[in-house]
Amino acid sequence: MKKRVAIVGANGVPASYGGWDQLVEHFTRLKDPNFEFVVYCTYLTNDSDNSSHNNAHVRVIRLDANGWQSIPYDIVSLYHAWRECDAAIMLGTSGALALPIFRLAGLPVILNIDGAEWKRGKWNRIIKVFLWLSEFVGILSAKVIVSDNEVLSEYVRSKYNKEPITIAYGGNHVKRQPVGTKLAELGLNTKTYAIKVCRIVPENNVDLILSAFAETSIPFVLVGNFNSSDFGRELRSTYSSYTNLKLLDPIYEPALIDELRSNAGLYVHGHSVGGTNPSLVEAMCLGLNILAFDVDYNRATTADHAHYFATKTELLGLLKEHENGTLKDNSVNLNSIGLRKYSWSAIMARYTDALKSTLKL
Repeated sequence: MKKRVAIVGANGVPASYGGWDQLVEHFTRLKDPNFEFVVYCTYLTNDSDNSSHNNAHVRVIRLDANGWQSIPYDIVSLYHAWRECDAAIMLGTSGALALPIFRLAGLPVILNIDGAEWKRGKWNRIIKVFLWLSEFVGILSAKVIVSDNEVLSEYVRSKYNKEPITIAYGGNHVKRQPVGTKLAELGLNTKTYAIKVCRIVPENNVDLILSAFAETSIPFVLVGNFNSSDFGRELRSTYSSYTNLKLLDPIYEPALIDELRSNAGLYVHGHSVGGTNPSLVEAMCLGLNILAFDVDYNRATTADHAHYFATKTELLGLLKEHENGTLKDNSVNLNSIGLRKYSWSAIMARYTDALKSTLKL
């Protein structure tokens, strides 16, 4: 008889654009002789309880998977998983304070800790303390710890004396797209512009990157949730008058976002906190030349084959090289690394191996 495995902590299915969403989607596609998967979804994503998606069962939780409700959302999902499943894969530490209870109750949990969420600049002191405590309890209570980046794994080893499994995200689901109507709509020509896709938050260095591009003539497309915060709205107000800057709201249609990324001359990655970022992995798998913020997480993801900047001055220097045609094109090497390290088949094999070990199969 197959073991039932719960997937807890994400929005659920069908997947929207994002690393965890894609991870959950690939779990639902697995045809494994040992496991069947149950995906716990927020009703805001899927309101069809006791339904199915691909090869997985769907259970609906009537709470939001984001914001403060993510805490009870995770805990309620774990409760149902304890009743219905043999093990759980938990994505993130929002509800991790409850893990000691479920461990005592006999539910083995594989915890993907995400990327030191408590370090993010958007949180106030009280929230940071709560997130750190959740990480602390989660790492000490979970059966297996998963990190998505070797630098984050080393953090777990040194701080908690626990041995995690390093499993990144896949990126080879993205598809190179020919020039279509979106480029024409924005007045862009292939390979002449740079692009970045991210959440509009301070730790992604969007203000630094926009201020640098504002001093150049290089067209720059930034796709993100500008309207979700005062920070984003202020940035849009400040930079919307620059004709070379295209500030776009989130694009969830894969073909459209892949068209914009596929035909860019540069991908700019400004993330400074966290582990392996899905948008960086996807840019590698699309074969883009990448300028990345100089932190150890990004260097580990790109195997030191991208271009790196830590300041506005350094970024402007790289952009000047690009304008002059002297910037080295690392896209072939990055693409090779991306397709080798970040294929979904390899990622899912790592998770199923972890499940077999956890359930002693």
